[in-house]
Amino acid sequence: MERDISHMIARVLGGTASPDDVLLLSRWLNEREENEKTFVRIRSYWTAKVSSCDAVDPNLAMEKIMRRIAEQDALRLRRTFRRICISAAAAVILAIVVSTLTLFYAGSHRGGQTVHNYYTRLTDNHRSVFTLDDGTKITLNKNSRLTWSDGYGQTERRVKIDGEAFFEVTHNPELPFEVAFEMENSGDAFIKVLGTTFSVRADATAEKIVATLVEGSICFDVQGKEIALKPEQQLEFAVAGKKVNIRRVDLETETAWKDGLLKYKAVSFAKLVEELSQIHDVEIQVTNKKLTNPSVTVSGTFEDGQSIEQIFAVIARSLPFQWAKKDGIYYVR
Repeated sequence: MERDISHMIARVLGGTASPDDVLLLSRWLNEREENEKTFVRIRSYWTAKVSSCDAVDPNLAMEKIMRRIAEQDALRLRRTFRRICISAAAAVILAIVVSTLTLFYAGSHRGGQTVHNYYTRLTDNHRSVFTLDDGTKITLNKNSRLTWSDGYGQTERRVKIDGEAFFEVTHNPELPFEVAFEMENSGDAFIKVLGTTFSVRADATAEKIVATLVEGSICFDVQGKEIALKPEQQLEFAVAGKKVNIRRVDLETETAWKDGLLKYKAVSFAKLVEELSQIHDVEIQVTNKKLTNPSVTVSGTFEDGQSIEQIFAVIARSLPFQWAKKDGIYYVR
């Protein structure tokens, strides 16, 4: 993004824009549909990261946000936690843009269709537990994002997930609860329920969607095909190949993360290393090929705040191995 444009957006969102800034932004938004999408994305980060501050340098804030967006595009991780709410000053300026250019912000219409405000919960290195207006309780895992509109609970109950969440859905047969996905290429895949308990993980890195049913029932809908799950079943949807696999799982292990725990029961050491690498965002190389054999398994319960060194130290009591860290990489031998 051009530096002048980014500074202009910073002034608009920061409430310090001039009339010329508003007109220039309007023209820029109308040039390309991609510009409009970029602005909406920046606004989401701005309101989540900046709006709670009493005083902030708009240009400095914008530079930080652009760095943040670049990191997310590269890693799909490390997000902040804050509910989106546009500041009063920014709302006034955006209202001017809306009224003159019929953009899609709050209270505006496009093609006769009312467009809603959207709210987002984002987490970084901490889980977030919150309740929506209909009483549905959600536990949002680390490095995750959940989005819903101000029409939630009134005309629909639809949320979008990027990351992992545990849902305890309030029963409402008139308004089914739906979970859609932010992942690219996920198409029209979504989960539909009336009232139940389940978890969902949208793993952009592995390009897969994983849904685990605890109680009740859920229906996974992909390209018009509905697949029903029973309690203790887990569905894995490979986004690229549009393939679905269903298996029975241990619920205590699969949902331990919501209680701040990592539980493993006879999981291969290779899989454990892979998960630890993702959780801690570090590279782990297993140089001892014997340890990569699927028959080499481990079991244990750890707090998710424990370091890799602490976890390795516990596992090494029953599975002798050594490790060393060099240049930020763990070598297991």
